[in-house]
Amino acid sequence: GMKDKITWSVSDDSIAVINRSTGELKTIAIGKVKVTAQAGGKKKTYNLEVKASNDDNKTEELKELSAKEIYSKCAPATVEIIASLSNTISQGSGFFISNGVVVTNYHVIEGAKKIEITTHEGTTYNVDTILGYDKNIDIAILSIPSSNSVLTTNQNGVSVGEKVYALGSPLGLTGTLTDGIVSAASRKDNGVDYIQITAAISSGNSGGPLINNYGEVMGINTMTIVEGQNLNFAINISELDRIKTESPISVSEYSKINSSTNTTNNSE
Repeated sequence: GMKDKITWSVSDDSIAVINRSTGELKTIAIGKVKVTAQAGGKKKTYNLEVKASNDDNKTEELKELSAKEIYSKCAPATVEIIASLSNTISQGSGFFISNGVVVTNYHVIEGAKKIEITTHEGTTYNVDTILGYDKNIDIAILSIPSSNSVLTTNQNGVSVGEKVYALGSPLGLTGTLTDGIVSAASRKDNGVDYIQITAAISSGNSGGPLINNYGEVMGINTMTIVEGQNLNFAINISELDRIKTESPISVSEYSKINSSTNTTNNSE
């Protein structure tokens, strides 16, 4: 029903290419790719799995990867995030889902006056734009001007007992990889779907990717229950679809909104 012109794009042009005006898609290689249609300030993304290219009729099953292969494939798409607050800083992790687009936990950037993202290669960017966020779901989507590796999204659900890996910067130790299993596929809390895992996470892991055995992101590492033993949780990556990105704001605009809200709350 859109009257505005639709612009099409793909997340990985090594897997498929698309005509930006018509949406005509041509596959190049086997793999997973996101196709995005954007018009009139609205955006919709579709996940495609290419089992055969236009020039190849053979299908290929997803291959389970070793820990070394997981790190080699996924680490270049992860980042470290530093958010400067009024009197302190917040340090966390994040990952790219497309060129220049980083997913993290909202609590990593909450109240930030300045946000910096350092890529796996060591390049640091000042974040100018917050594409969208939801405090209740605890997800924020940030934008920086970069070309980068991206993580593909899990499309096969979550199963108890499957192998998982957590990537991030626990206590500032950038590029740390830990492993474990899914100990509960779904834990609902306040309307949000969490995956319970045994892969070790610590302060600083927040916002980093939870990876399955195929190198796909299946969750956003978020929290641990310190009173228990190895009770760790990641937000199911499917919750990312609930984050609205139609009205991006600058970090300075966000800071003003946050300061205004805090002033109002303090006066009540």
